[in-house]
Amino acid sequence: MKRIDALFAVERTINGQHPEARLEVRRQLSAPLVADLERWLRGERALLSKHAKVAKAIDYLLSPAHWPAFT
Repeated sequence: MKRIDALFAVERTINGQHPEARLEVRRQLSAPLVADLERWLRGERALLSKHAKVAKAIDYLLSPAHWPAFT
């Protein structure tokens, strides 16, 4: 939750700004947070059984159908 909240904190600071300005802030501030989130998710996923509900949620988010849209 802390990692997601950090992303939302960035979004709160750029709310209402011009799209190009938001994109630049996202590239500078959000991209490293997203990369860290992905590393953490993959590490945690490796520790879980494929039957765990959390594992299924992580798999869903990291799937090629969802991760690109999230990022």
